[in-house]
Amino acid sequence: MFYSSTPILALGAISLLASAGHAEANRREPQIHNSRRQAPAGFVEVPLAELQMLQSEYSTFHGWMTAYLSSANSTDPQTAQLNQDVLAYDMWINIFLSKYANSTNAPAAALTPAAAATPAASSTAAAPYAVVANSSTNGSFSAQSSSNLAVYYGQSPATDQFTLEQMCQDQNVDIVVLAFLTTFFGPAGQPVINFGPATGGTPTLGAQKINATGLLDCPYLAKNITTCQSLGKKVLLSLGGAAGVTNFTSDAQATSFATDLWNLFGGGMTNSDLRPFGSVKVDGFDVDNEDHSTKYYDTFVSSLRNTYAGDKSKQYYISGAPQCPRPDASIPLGSMQTMDFVFVQFYNNAAAGCDIGQPGFVDSFKAWSSDLSGNGTVAGGGPKLYIGAPACEACAGKGYLEPANMTSVIKSAMMAGVKNFGGVMLWDGSEAKNNTGVEGDYLQVVKSALD
Repeated sequence: MFYSSTPILALGAISLLASAGHAEANRREPQIHNSRRQAPAGFVEVPLAELQMLQSEYSTFHGWMTAYLSSANSTDPQTAQLNQDVLAYDMWINIFLSKYANSTNAPAAALTPAAAATPAASSTAAAPYAVVANSSTNGSFSAQSSSNLAVYYGQSPATDQFTLEQMCQDQNVDIVVLAFLTTFFGPAGQPVINFGPATGGTPTLGAQKINATGLLDCPYLAKNITTCQSLGKKVLLSLGGAAGVTNFTSDAQATSFATDLWNLFGGGMTNSDLRPFGSVKVDGFDVDNEDHSTKYYDTFVSSLRNTYAGDKSKQYYISGAPQCPRPDASIPLGSMQTMDFVFVQFYNNAAAGCDIGQPGFVDSFKAWSSDLSGNGTVAGGGPKLYIGAPACEACAGKGYLEPANMTSVIKSAMMAGVKNFGGVMLWDGSEAKNNTGVEGDYLQVVKSALD
């Protein structure tokens, strides 16, 4: 009977670290015939035999855990936490193996535990993006720029192929939005976070004390956030999503929740053991309310903005992600006018005629620009307007455009005379990196069109 997942994961971690250690040692030895795997630029070389040994050991571990999880009580909290740990471990093992193996003779990919039932990998998957060495100069973010590229990260099938750090090391990316904080008031009245394959395992120490099982400990993501920020990229935490439970019952509740977010992820109470990212602070929050209720959101957004005054050490931002039909059914216009960025979802709204590629897109884009402009509470007179678009055909029901057509749409928006244009938002970054063609991946296509 298992009481904690830590010993189990420790066994796998030892195997992984041992192989990584061997890789570093062998890098200093001369190459012998073809026994070594050719590694991408920036990676160490790893002997094929050691990759196969790691795969074999992991397969045994994986089979053991799959059998146990299949027979365990799925409603038991400890089993649920163990399942999350195994999912997280799966991701890192697969990333490690795929980095050091080529596509023709790599060890078989590890399988996801049956009990987890996670989505299959993207059919457009390519080799993981190689880490860029000494890339601290590729941050190009400016809040007032009209060529920023924002990407969501955490929920797509391709997330397990790219770490958050790798996403930020891409010179085309300026803002990364973590998706999602899905529930405002979950177990013990605390938020629930779910970043898909990038999610941490067990709840934080403080969350365990009060049984707040949705506040997961994410030290690896925290480390990656720090790297992103050191590269000049901004990391926002998105609140909601299509399946989010994000409603308020009163102004008082909305104000209190804004303070809670600040204490859990922003500049407040950074020593709290409840915090999923420890003392690491995100750069702001993204409001992606999609529950078709705007009640108390004006209070929430203004209260969240007010909390920012509690930390003068850095600039914090607020963004919103409305649908393109106006007015948005879930985020009040008054709230959006006080934000820094608005990522309008110009997709999955074909019936309204405002999706990218539709005849009504440019008119809708101009109307959104007019709606958002002229607010003196935000630097520059109002929020920057972004074109929200899907990064692959499977990323949305309607609205995906092939690279050439997407370039045309961006250029048409840039020629529309909109002064508050900020750039493009893509759902999502991992799928964009996998969507490759003769002009590079989708991130490169979009960024090139913006420049």
